[in-house]
Amino acid sequence: MDLYRERLTDWVSQIIFWIVLALCAFLGVFPELLGLGAVVERVFPWVFLPVAGLVFLLILNFLFISIRLDEEGLAARLGVFKTRARWDQVTGAEMDTLPGSAYGGWGVKGGHIGGEYIQVYSTVAHRRVAVKLTGHKFDRLIFSTRNPEEVLRLINGQLG
Repeated sequence: MDLYRERLTDWVSQIIFWIVLALCAFLGVFPELLGLGAVVERVFPWVFLPVAGLVFLLILNFLFISIRLDEEGLAARLGVFKTRARWDQVTGAEMDTLPGSAYGGWGVKGGHIGGEYIQVYSTVAHRRVAVKLTGHKFDRLIFSTRNPEEVLRLINGQLG
């Protein structure tokens, strides 16, 4: 049973998605404006449509961050990237105080910051929760959420 589940996106992801979709539609409908009419006529059905479809699916795949807290632990996911931690690996949680730019903006990131190995699932428009881990491949799992106070209450409530 889920204690908490959230799926979020932000305006940056949405803007990129719609720009790429509009660009693909424009190139598919008006190639002659770019002087590509004859070339596109030969390759359009066999190259452009599959490539546009793959780009669309790739962007759609990375459009949403999912956060889940259940009786076994917590999980953060962005597209094909997923990090899961059991409750016995969680030692605490707090509001993340670093600016989003410290992690390179939105998306999924991993690396060493301040002597810790972290994994970040971040959007631009939402505040982040930092979960301290032990016995896990990461020292911290940081993720964006619309309801950081509720998420902190649930995580710290699981720790007893």
